[in-house]
Amino acid sequence: VVWAERDEMRALCLRGIRNCINLQSCTWTRDGSLSNDIISSLQEAPRLSELEINGHSGRWLFNARLLPGFRHLRKISLIMPDFEVLDVLPLWISETAATLQHLTLICKVIVLIVSTPCTWR
Repeated sequence: VVWAERDEMRALCLRGIRNCINLQSCTWTRDGSLSNDIISSLQEAPRLSELEINGHSGRWLFNARLLPGFRHLRKISLIMPDFEVLDVLPLWISETAATLQHLTLICKVIVLIVSTPCTWR
């Protein structure tokens, strides 16, 4: 029953995102709730310019390689990003270079950021 309810909730969320044709900002911070299909739906929102997400992809929750598909964001906030999300961050930054004005990273361990090689400017 719990899985059926979860699938129904996800379907409602996807339908809701697709109906938000003027969506400009999205905050999706519930750990474990972000998925590939939600990311894809948000990427179809033509006016989306601000995104705040839980950065714990968990390798099975969502594919971090999808994130650079958000190419026109003005503001990115990542909460507790894991290595997979940090690994795509330089590419994501370069994809949003023309529009990005704000980048926020909230981490418990600074080693994640310091040990991640950065080649972006």
